[in-house]
Amino acid sequence: MDTNDVNYILTPKGPGPNNCAGTSSTLVVTVNPTPSVTAGLTETICSGTAANRALSTNPVVTGTTYYWTAPTVTGGITGGTARTSPGSDANITNVLVNPTALPQTATYKVIPISPDGCIGATRDVVITVNPTPTVSSDPTKTICDETSVNYTITSATPGTSFEWSRAAVTGISEPAVSGQTSNPITGTLNNTTNAAIDVTYVITPTGPAPTNCPGTPFNLVVTVQPTPDVIATPALETI
Repeated sequence: MDTNDVNYILTPKGPGPNNCAGTSSTLVVTVNPTPSVTAGLTETICSGTAANRALSTNPVVTGTTYYWTAPTVTGGITGGTARTSPGSDANITNVLVNPTALPQTATYKVIPISPDGCIGATRDVVITVNPTPTVSSDPTKTICDETSVNYTITSATPGTSFEWSRAAVTGISEPAVSGQTSNPITGTLNNTTNAAIDVTYVITPTGPAPTNCPGTPFNLVVTVQPTPDVIATPALETI
């Protein structure tokens, strides 16, 4: 938006009864534009990552600078800071951390200032911070030899998906698996020894779209008990 000049033609007149006309002069009033932050400024990020919310004006006022308040947050989000003096960098880039299992928001109040000092209306900029998904189900399970694991993976973050893998373990006849997404985890484990064997599944959670925030891998330890075998000593006896 450009600066505009408004011209006023001023013509003096003398007192009556003649009302003599004087020489006209021109008063030029320069009207500078007032910047207005573009509406609908929102962004969704993963916890622990930097926001990258670019600010702009509509119509465009070249040279606009911005400052903003520290954000009002839900869920105890940390990392939000204020810009207390106008700056030419038109991006909110705080690294925001969501300590909960659900999406939370940080709301900034942004104020634009034109190069000529005209202050625009305050506008809310809302950053939604999705949580880092975790696995909330029990980290251990005990099963008998040659029975199904039958383990249901759960998370406190709705919409979380999971991928899991299992390495080969000495004494367990089943081979390693990886890149599995089935839930619950099924499959029979055969313990070929006479002692209990621990089998570790590595489960990686991923949050829902559109951010698909990666979670911390979680270890599930399945203890496979052996099948007991009765041994009579001696094998045959006469009394």
